Amino acid sequence: MKRILCAILSIIMVLSLFPSVFAEDSELTEVVKTVKSRAEIPTEFTEFISESYTGANESVYELTWRNTEENASEIRITALSSGEIISYRYRDGNRDYDKTGIAAYKKEEYKQRALDWISKINPSYAGELDTDAVVSIGSVHSYNVSVNFRRVKDGIPVTGDSVYISLDKYTGEVISMSSDWVQAKKVADKENVISAEQAGSILSEMAGISLQYKKLRNEAHAVLMYVPRRSGMMIDAVTGEEFTVEYRDSEAEAGDGGAASGATNDSVTMDKAESSLTEEEIANIEEVESLLSKSELAGIIKKMSGTAISSFNVKTVNYRRTASFQDKNEYQAQVYLTNADGESASATFDAKTGELKSFYTYLKYNPNKKQIKSRKEMQATAERFVRNWAKDVAEKAKVFDEEEVSGYVVFTQNENGIEYAENNIRIRVDESTGKLLSFSRNWDKEITFDSPEGIISLEQATEKYMSYGDVMLSYIGNGREMYADRNAEELALIYRFSDAAPVYIDAKTGEGYDWSMGQDTENTAEYKLQPDIKGHFAETAIKVLSENGIVLSYEETFRPDEKITQKEIVLLAERFNGGYGYNLTDEDYKYLVDSFISREIIKKSEKKPDSLVSREEAVSYLVRMLGFGKAAEIRGIYKTGFADEAEISAERIGYVAIAKGIGMVSGNGNACFAPKRHVTRGELAVMLYNSLNK
Repeated sequence: MKRILCAILSIIMVLSLFPSVFAEDSELTEVVKTVKSRAEIPTEFTEFISESYTGANESVYELTWRNTEENASEIRITALSSGEIISYRYRDGNRDYDKTGIAAYKKEEYKQRALDWISKINPSYAGELDTDAVVSIGSVHSYNVSVNFRRVKDGIPVTGDSVYISLDKYTGEVISMSSDWVQAKKVADKENVISAEQAGSILSEMAGISLQYKKLRNEAHAVLMYVPRRSGMMIDAVTGEEFTVEYRDSEAEAGDGGAASGATNDSVTMDKAESSLTEEEIANIEEVESLLSKSELAGIIKKMSGTAISSFNVKTVNYRRTASFQDKNEYQAQVYLTNADGESASATFDAKTGELKSFYTYLKYNPNKKQIKSRKEMQATAERFVRNWAKDVAEKAKVFDEEEVSGYVVFTQNENGIEYAENNIRIRVDESTGKLLSFSRNWDKEITFDSPEGIISLEQATEKYMSYGDVMLSYIGNGREMYADRNAEELALIYRFSDAAPVYIDAKTGEGYDWSMGQDTENTAEYKLQPDIKGHFAETAIKVLSENGIVLSYEETFRPDEKITQKEIVLLAERFNGGYGYNLTDEDYKYLVDSFISREIIKKSEKKPDSLVSREEAVSYLVRMLGFGKAAEIRGIYKTGFADEAEISAERIGYVAIAKGIGMVSGNGNACFAPKRHVTRGELAVMLYNSLNK
C-alpha cells in the first residue's frame, strides 16, 4: 500500500513540474494561432514580437513578424482577443515603392482580390461588405490600389463602419488593411420606422437655418447663404427624437459577461486554431505574460499615497517596447486613469519591475469655485475689452449667439444686420472673477459684401433645404463600451442627412451647395469616355491612362487625329505629375513651362507653346518626363534601327533610341519612324501608354 501511495505522490510531483502541458492555452497564444491560421506568415519571417493593451474587458494585441534579411520585410497585425483582425500591414523590403507604371489589373479584379482576402482574414465580415466598393487606382507614380468597402447589414448601411484595403498595383497582393467594425449584442428591429419625409422635416427643423454671409474662396467677397446652425444630427428612426450615441462603462456592470458576450463576431466561431508556434513566438508570449497586469499596476498606484492619482481608477494599460526589435528586455506600461469627478491622469511604469517613470494629472482648474458672474456681466466685460482693444472693428462686432458656454464670448461681424462668422473675436471670461482668460482675433477688413436685396425668405430656404435633404436610414452602434469602441449593446436605427445633402442654400437663387459653394466643379470633374475614340487605335490607351490618373481631355470630344501643340503637352505633363491642368490661363502656362524648364523636361530654347510638335520632339519630352533625359543626351552610342534614321535630328537620336527600347514607339511597320511628322493626340496617348505598360 505504501508503495502505491509513494508512486501516486511521485506522479503528482512530476505533473506539478509541467503545469503548462495540461493547462489551457493562454489568450495571447490562441490569438497568435488564430491569426496564423488566417493570414499567411512566410516561414522565413522568424523574428516575432508582440505588444498589447487593455480597455474595459477587451485586449488588443499587436503582433509583428520579420525576416532576417538585410533588406528586412515585416508583417504587422493588430488583433482583438476575440480573434478579429482589425489592421494588417505588409512591408516588403524588395518592393519597388518608386516604380512608375499603369495598373496590372482591372478595377473589378482588384475588388475581387480584396473581397476574397478579407473574407478569409475575418470570415464574419463577408456577408456584410457592400460589393459596390470604391476602387481607386491613383496616379502612375503610386504603387498601390485602394479598395474601400462600406458595411451594409440587411440592405441598410452601418454609419462609420468600413474596411479599407490597399493592394500592390502590379502584383495584386494585399499590403495593408484597416477596419472600423462595431460588434453589437443585438440589432434594432426595422419595423415601425417613420418615413423618410417625416425624418427630413424633423432634421430640417433641428438644423436651424439662418441667413449668413460666406466668403468665396478665391475672392475678397462674401455672398449670402442660408446656413444650418447645426449639422450631423441624427434622430431615432422609430420615435423621431434626437439620437446621441451612448457610452457605458462595462467595468461598473457587475456580472457582465464582457465585451464579447452574445456578440455575433469572431469570438463565437473562433475555434482552437491548430497552427503551430515557433520557439521565438513561444518565448515572446511567455515574456509578455510575465509583465505586470492591469490589477497589479492598479495596486501599485493605490499605494502611491500623497499623489492625486492614488484615488484614481485604472481604465486602460498600453504595453510598449522601448528597445530595438532584437532586444526584447524592455517594456513600458502606459496607464490611463480617471476618477468619479471626470478628471483624468496618466502614468508610465517599467512593465516588469513596476518602477514609476512618470505620471500626469489633468484636473479641473478649481473644482470648488462658483459662478459669480452672470452671462450678461461676462458679455459686458468682453464688450468693453473689444471697445478698448479692437476699436477699429468694434462697431461691427456683435454677439449673435448668446448661449456660448464655459465663459467664452464670440463676436462676429454684423454686416447689414447679417452675420459674417469668418470675421470673429473670441474671448474667455472667468465665471468667478470676471477676468479675461483668452482673446483671439481673426478679422479681414478687405472683404466686400453682396447686397441683401432680392433674397428668398427663411421659410422658402427651409423648404428648399428639406427638398434637397437626402435623408437616409442607417444603423449605428449604440451603448458603446468606453475604451473599447468596437463593442456596443445594439446596432440602433437612425435617420440622418446623407453626405450628399447640401450644406448651403443660395439666398438669391435657392440652389443647394456643398462646402465648396460650387467653386470646385472643375477639380472634381469626372472623366467620361468621349464617343469619338470608340474604335480608334488609341481607345485602350486613353481609357487605361484615365483610370490611372492621367486624363488628357475632359472635353466632350477627344479629337484623337488632331495634331497636338507644345502647350497641350505641357498640360499633359502637369496631369502626369499629379496636377489637374484645367483651363489654364497664359499666366498658368508660363508658370508651368518655367517649372518644366527648370526640371529639364523642356529646354529653354525649345519653348514655343502654340507650335505643333513633331514625333521626335514628342518622344524627347516624354523620355525626359520618365527620367531618362540625361542618358539620352550621350552622343555617338545610339542606333535606332529605323530606316529613316538619317532624318532624325542628331541631338534627338538618343531620345528616339530609348523610346524604341522601352516600347514607347515601334515605327511605321518597324521600318520608318517619320521624325518630322506632327504627332496627333491619339498617337501621344499611345506613346505614353506603351512606355508605362512595361
